[in-house]
Amino acid sequence: MAISFDLIEPPQLWKDLYEADLAIGLPFPPARVLDIGKSNIYDAQEEKLRALFQQRGLAVDECWVREFSANSLFDPSGARINGAFLGDLCARIGLDYRALDIFDAPDVLRFDLNRDTLPPDLYDAFDLVLNCGTTEHVINQFHAFETIHSATKPGGEMLHMVPAGGYSDHGYFSYTGRFFFDLAGYNDYEIDQLSYLCNDSTSRLLDPVKNYAQHFSVLRDKAAHGTIIAPEGLRPEPALLDLTIVIRYRKKRSARFCAALDTATSIAPPPPDMLKFYDRHAAP
Repeated sequence: MAISFDLIEPPQLWKDLYEADLAIGLPFPPARVLDIGKSNIYDAQEEKLRALFQQRGLAVDECWVREFSANSLFDPSGARINGAFLGDLCARIGLDYRALDIFDAPDVLRFDLNRDTLPPDLYDAFDLVLNCGTTEHVINQFHAFETIHSATKPGGEMLHMVPAGGYSDHGYFSYTGRFFFDLAGYNDYEIDQLSYLCNDSTSRLLDPVKNYAQHFSVLRDKAAHGTIIAPEGLRPEPALLDLTIVIRYRKKRSARFCAALDTATSIAPPPPDMLKFYDRHAAP
């Protein structure tokens, strides 16, 4: 999981560099931050790091700034170093940082978003919970978003930055705006920010077919053919624009998490006993 450094600080600091509504905005101490997946930071330029510390009234450690910036860039071969971590930056600016992830590392609680239960001391505990490219890799979507909800304190924020289109062979899911808007409605979240990001990259519809063809014989012909079937016949494989949705919620109160129920294709209203599960005021 990676975050571009330009998306971290409040907009007034970098207003000439990007649109104001794209800022993540890390809180100020003594806030607590929970990272859903331990995040790398990309492209942390030295002058921006210095300005971040100065804007927060903190001393600038030049050695740390140079090392952190270098680790957020590329090695001589052109590969990402992936050595600049959000947790290290949070520690430098006085934030209490924790990450949930599936490996052992500093600041990480080993946690499987498909099945593990949040420890009691982490309920309603964090001022900001970040999901910057993690939940699309998790099969159990209900449990993943329930975990994020449960960890956020009343008045705290949840920031999601996940695929909204394209990325055809990245993770398991791509999210619609409707998903996030219904989730806000069922859980009474305020929506403080909404942006769609496009970096002009594309993917191909059949990329996953081609990548998995060696494992499943039924896919081999489709992978070689490179076309899709439409009502009028064969059509060339389309290129898909890779899009990301960035949405920031504010959790108003402590309440159990509710899934959203999409009834658009139902031929009759769901019975009341079924709807209780989707009522945040009802007993679990």
